Amino acid sequence: MHVDASRPEHDRLHEQPVVASAGGRMTVTAPSSVGHLADRGAGSVLATVATTSDAALATWASGPTGPQLLVRLTELLVEGSRGRAVDADVLVTFALHRRGQVVDRVRLLLEAGSPGGGAAPYDGARALRADVRSVVVRCTPLTFARLVTGQCSAPLELLADRLGVEGDAATVLDAGRVLRCPANGTALVYPAGLEPRAVASALRGVSTAHLRSVMRGPFRDVVLGEVARRLPEHVRPEAARRRVTAVLRVTGPSRDDAPEVTDRFVVTMTDGRAKVTRLTGPDAPPATRRDVTLTCTGEDFLRLATGHLHPVTAVLRGRLAVRGDRTAALQLSTALDIPRPS
Repeated sequence: MHVDASRPEHDRLHEQPVVASAGGRMTVTAPSSVGHLADRGAGSVLATVATTSDAALATWASGPTGPQLLVRLTELLVEGSRGRAVDADVLVTFALHRRGQVVDRVRLLLEAGSPGGGAAPYDGARALRADVRSVVVRCTPLTFARLVTGQCSAPLELLADRLGVEGDAATVLDAGRVLRCPANGTALVYPAGLEPRAVASALRGVSTAHLRSVMRGPFRDVVLGEVARRLPEHVRPEAARRRVTAVLRVTGPSRDDAPEVTDRFVVTMTDGRAKVTRLTGPDAPPATRRDVTLTCTGEDFLRLATGHLHPVTAVLRGRLAVRGDRTAALQLSTALDIPRPS
C-alpha cells in the first residue's frame, strides 16, 4: 500500500482502499468454525463476535476472513442506524490500524436528507459536496468489532488512549448519536457509559499529555458533563450533613488553536445528598452564593474525580486552587466517596 507522506494524514486516510462498498460482498472463505458470515443473521454474528476472546478476534480480523468480518459488521452497523438522521451530511471514516499502520478503512455516509435516515457505505465513486463534514475515527479492527457489538464505549476507549477522533465536537456527537450498536440500539457515543469506576479503570496508566489532548477535543463536554453529573452517586450520607456550596471551575483550551475556556459546575451538598448543576455561558456567574471555589484543569479534574489524584496532593502541588472556606472544601472532599482505580 503506497502512502504519500507529503500529504496531511487526514487527506491520505480518505484515499486508501475501501473495506465496505455500496453493493459488494467480499468472497472470502470463512473457517469452518465461523461459516459464511454473509449468510448468517445479525444475532448469530454478534453473538459469535461477542463471545470470541480478544486474542482470537484480533487474529480473526487480521486473517484471510478478516475482510469478510469487517464487511458484515459494517452492514450490521448500517442496519442499526436506520430511522435516525444527522443534522448535516457527514462522512465517517473508521481508519483501522495495526501497530500504528492503517490497514483498512470503513467509510459511512450519513446524509441529512436521506429517506429513512441512518448511514450507507461510501465507496468513493460519487463525488461529495464541499460542505460535507468529516469525522475520522482511528482504532484497531478489534476495537471496531467491540464497538459494533456494544462491548466497549467510544468515550472510554478514547480516555484509555485506544481510540482517536478527528472532527468538530458538534459533528462527532451528531454522527455518534445516529450510529448505533445493532446488538442493543445504544449510540456509539453514549455519555451514560462514562460511569466513574469505568473511567477510573480506563485512566490507569494514561499520560497527562493524552488527557490534555482529550480535553482539547470533541469529547470534552461529554466527558466533563457526565463525570460531574455522576458525582452525587458517590456521596457518603453520614459525612454530607453540613450544607456546602462549591463552584468547580475546570479550565483549559477546548481545541489546540482555541482560547482558554472555563467550564463551571455548582456542587451543593446538604442533608446527606449532593447536587451538581452545570453553568452555561463563558461568563455565567453562579445563581447562588458559594462557600468555596475550586479551580483545576480538565485533565486534573478527571484524575481527581476518579481517584488517580488525591485532593490534598493536588493542592500541595498547585494543581488544585482553593479560594474561600477551606473547611468547606475539606468537608466536600470527605463526603465524596471517590471511586478508586480497580
